[in-house]
Amino acid sequence: MSWRDRVNELLYDGETVRETVDVGANRVYVTSHRVLAFPAATADDDAANFRHVDHPNVEGVTAGAESDRGALARAVAWSIAGVPFVVAGVVVEVGDWFSLPESVQSGGVAGTGGIVSLFADVFGALALLDEAVALAGAGFLAVAAWYGVRYWRSRDRVVTLGVAGDTDVRLRVDAGEEEGARRLRDAIRSA
Repeated sequence: MSWRDRVNELLYDGETVRETVDVGANRVYVTSHRVLAFPAATADDDAANFRHVDHPNVEGVTAGAESDRGALARAVAWSIAGVPFVVAGVVVEVGDWFSLPESVQSGGVAGTGGIVSLFADVFGALALLDEAVALAGAGFLAVAAWYGVRYWRSRDRVVTLGVAGDTDVRLRVDAGEEEGARRLRDAIRSA
């Protein structure tokens, strides 16, 4: 039997359970003195199995979403960097800027065969610059997409019990967080 089922052993002398509220897979006991929260265990969670908050330290109950905002910021930054590169690589045609005059290309100038060939190779390489810029932009956008997926996967719905002077108690829920938050808020008010 887990502690969430033996809450009477955690009560102070004279403390009584006023209401039990299940918030998703989490269980919260509202007592005459405190709020006892038993967050549902998750595989990647290092949170405590049990948190208690004295009634005067409860600042409120809210429902919302939590996520890795750093991943979102990185996704936006990489996108801002990538889009101009892709646009520049597609719109700007660098090969049009570098071309040899027709008279030089046709060998009209005596003794310039090797130099013309060298310049033709250099100009040919420079003509590929726009494709390289577009590929770099596509790489930036791929990194942005990776951070976007990371942000999306980090999103959790939570019911948060605000605690004055300490870390808030966050209860992860799958759905119906507004209803769970309302029931918990009502139970704390009536205690």
